[in-house]
Amino acid sequence: MLRYIILLLLFNLELHAQERNDHPFIQLVWYNVENAFDTIDSPITHDAEYLPQSDKKWTSRRYWTKLNRISKVLRNATGWNPPDIIALGEVENADVLYHISTRPALLGANYRVIHYESPDYRGIDVGILYNPNVIQMFVSRAIPIDFPNHPQKRTRDLLLASGTLASGDTLHIIAAHWPSRRGGKEHSEPFRIRAAQICADVVDSLARHSQNLNLIITGDFNDGPHDASIDTLIQARRVKLNNAMREMPSTLGTHRYGAEWEYLDQWMYSENLQNGPIQVDTTYIYYNPSMIEPVTSLPGFRPKRSWNGNFFTNGYSDHLPIVLILNDRTQGENNSVH
Repeated sequence: MLRYIILLLLFNLELHAQERNDHPFIQLVWYNVENAFDTIDSPITHDAEYLPQSDKKWTSRRYWTKLNRISKVLRNATGWNPPDIIALGEVENADVLYHISTRPALLGANYRVIHYESPDYRGIDVGILYNPNVIQMFVSRAIPIDFPNHPQKRTRDLLLASGTLASGDTLHIIAAHWPSRRGGKEHSEPFRIRAAQICADVVDSLARHSQNLNLIITGDFNDGPHDASIDTLIQARRVKLNNAMREMPSTLGTHRYGAEWEYLDQWMYSENLQNGPIQVDTTYIYYNPSMIEPVTSLPGFRPKRSWNGNFFTNGYSDHLPIVLILNDRTQGENNSVH
């Protein structure tokens, strides 16, 4: 049962809406950026693996190299214009988010940062960057995930952010990084189902305050679109959710383990974003040749991650980013990116 009441600041829904430029397409990106730690030792987390004196020799030069690469991926993922909203996984803190947002590739977007420290053992969190000229966030909140039968277990919080678009409509975003498959997929599945139950409670709470809910859920769920945890979330009681990844081909994914691709990173959205004035127009996985590498002794390719053991590969991440484009039909008729 959700123990934290989501306070919707309804009096602020239309704040400065008239000051924004018309923006018929709203571009969102989710990217698990794989261990985006800074080089400073944190006294409250276990980040010793990513320090200059560690076996990985995580120096400032390597840090900025990785962030420059990540920022270029984010900039290119949506074509001519940078993303309006970026949700990121595996970032250590708000400084890392700010540093990504101010790399040359993204500097002109003037992103604002949303981040809360989570209880994750290693100190990796989810965070959001957003363009205030496109959406003005009026509330954000970290939603803890607890495990009553395993009170010592810790994981990343859910991150909820709600904002007002140029049309005056409210858009809610939940960014998530559910518990890993450590110990095996079946052994760890109850932890992800628990995360799904809490996320579903958040969805229900939002739906109680909005008849026409505009909600996007994204993240690294460490499960595929047809797994039990995702089914638990999709069956949220007050609103129908669609999963964009259920229609994508099985020959690709966002993460590859051995010979198998999986869609661990996903977009889910409320039915109103399928039938309402603001609609999901396009979803896709983004990559370019520099972001992938061949797989030794296996056919095909995989994401080019930053590390091979303790060897820095000058790569990107072990995940590929995903993109969702909304068409705000209140800002122009019959718009389409196709």
